[in-house]
Amino acid sequence: MYTNFSLEEVIAAVDDFLVKSGLSDNTLSRYRRFGFNYYRDGFSAEGCYFYSEDLAESLVVKFHQQVLNGQQSERDFRTIRKVHELMKEHVKNGKILYHDLPFWNIQYPCNELKEALDRYLASMEQLGYSELTIRDANSIIRLFLLHMESKGKHTLDCFSAEDIENYLPVLRKKWSSGMSNPICYLRGFFAFLYERQEIRQDLSLVLKVNAASKIKVKKGFEADEIEAILAAIDRSTPLGKRNFAMITLAVHSGLRQIDVLNLKLQDIHWKDAEISIVQRKTNRQLILPLDQETGDAIADYLLHGRPASKSTFVFLRSVAPYTNLKVGSCIGSRIVQKYAALSGVVWTTEERKGFHSFRRSLGRELLENDVPLCTISEILGHANRNSTKQYLSVDVKHLRECALPLNELRCTKEALL
Repeated sequence: MYTNFSLEEVIAAVDDFLVKSGLSDNTLSRYRRFGFNYYRDGFSAEGCYFYSEDLAESLVVKFHQQVLNGQQSERDFRTIRKVHELMKEHVKNGKILYHDLPFWNIQYPCNELKEALDRYLASMEQLGYSELTIRDANSIIRLFLLHMESKGKHTLDCFSAEDIENYLPVLRKKWSSGMSNPICYLRGFFAFLYERQEIRQDLSLVLKVNAASKIKVKKGFEADEIEAILAAIDRSTPLGKRNFAMITLAVHSGLRQIDVLNLKLQDIHWKDAEISIVQRKTNRQLILPLDQETGDAIADYLLHGRPASKSTFVFLRSVAPYTNLKVGSCIGSRIVQKYAALSGVVWTTEERKGFHSFRRSLGRELLENDVPLCTISEILGHANRNSTKQYLSVDVKHLRECALPLNELRCTKEALL
């Protein structure tokens, strides 16, 4: 499908956006010399001078095949894809916002099933569910619909209770960490379809029994390990100042990574020494004290490390374009892993997982210092106090006090003496 935009007009808009984003001359030269010219040559070969998303998409697919054949590099493929996404966004929205590339070649079911999924996700957004919850629901339900399609079920009225029951073993293999959330998302999807009379049978009843959560409690870092990680950061560089401020904030506040990354300038109330945010996971307001050490670290970054930018986010990329750090990019894990390695702290993904380790460490420390569970729940911003109870199992100090003496038990076997 062709548009009224000439290819050169679209390329000029993308080029203008890249220049305003503050990219280096070398990076701009790469986009112009390699990215733009690839599409110019491809469109010219087809005798086309107006932008076509379908033609541009086919050129991306063609280039990807060359990558698979070893004829082109992954780096060049990312450049080609980036130009395609930016051109597409300009034509569709009339403006371009810098963002990370979406995952390549994500599969979606046929139109009827995908539209049903889109309607459900839109309803979740209207009900105030967080972005991460909607993203997880999308992933789980999309995989289910693709599975149904692979079984020849291309319409909603083909689904049956038996289909759901047969899918559960498949789901368990994909989600070995626990079935509670996947079942909850699928149950909500079926209830939504039944309420709107898009399916004749209420298939949510098949999943009415809650699956037991498979919780593995992780201790996080010890106090000396946190001290070593902070000491390993080179605070003489803008990047080091940013990472030191982010980790210090996480250590002292227990904020989730998503809330650290989304912290905005207006969230910090310097006169009152407070941080006030709306948590992305729970959509609940959380007000925490801003201690001296954290305040100094953030101030040092803002005054001496943060690049000039109109962005209201506190923590920005260290290279152009100077936008906020992207949620879901695993940047927190990479930052912690980097400094854990430099400090000699043993890093295993089985035991620790990025910024959340500092949150666990704070929860455990508060519990060991006899802070009431309800207070810890408020500090960590838990929507449900049951979420805080997991820290009881790592509070070795108080668990020892619960141990019963064995003095009254007679030992009748000599081997046990």
